[in-house]
Amino acid sequence: MDLEIQNIHFKLLTQRALYLPDEELLVIADLHLGKRSQNKKNGVLMPITTQDTDYSRLDSLLSEIMPAKVLFLGDLLNSKVNNDAAKLAKVLWKHQHISFELVRGNNDIIDDTQYRKIGIKVVHQFWLKKIHFTHEPYESKVNGVFNVAGYMHPGYVLRGSGTQEVTLPIFYYTPVHLIMPSFGATSGLFLMRKTGKSSIFLVSQKEITTLVK
Repeated sequence: MDLEIQNIHFKLLTQRALYLPDEELLVIADLHLGKRSQNKKNGVLMPITTQDTDYSRLDSLLSEIMPAKVLFLGDLLNSKVNNDAAKLAKVLWKHQHISFELVRGNNDIIDDTQYRKIGIKVVHQFWLKKIHFTHEPYESKVNGVFNVAGYMHPGYVLRGSGTQEVTLPIFYYTPVHLIMPSFGATSGLFLMRKTGKSSIFLVSQKEITTLVK
């Protein structure tokens, strides 16, 4: 799905990522790599394949889009320097033509030096003209500025006849910001409501559709 925001072309991707073709910029939010290891320490077990699919999905997306730069919008690694960091490094090193930057999120616990060792530059914010990329979304409007953020893992429940329902990740769009879905398979969804000033773009494996309601 294509959007025009502040005279910049946005492509919303079914892989739960955002691409700005004119800038060759791929934006990915909230992978939460290492969450399985973190949950295991806390006594919460998750299937191994749940986390491993994130690495293969990331690798496939980078190969398909071939961007010049990737911007991670926070919560990339939920763990310390361990096997999860090594798996991420293995994927990134396959794509050394790409520049990787991370807008640090509240769950990014390793220090900047360790990120640099695996090829990622850490920043606290990222600007493209008057578009401000942050981990947490703006709470209120800032004149002339549009905010792209992650953090919330937005989702929406589609209800059919009877008891049928399905919950899908979404891109949540308002005049103030675009909140991106979580890329990571281990992330839950925070259910959002459509308002008069918002648009909801539903993400399925095959397409992105606009919620009409």
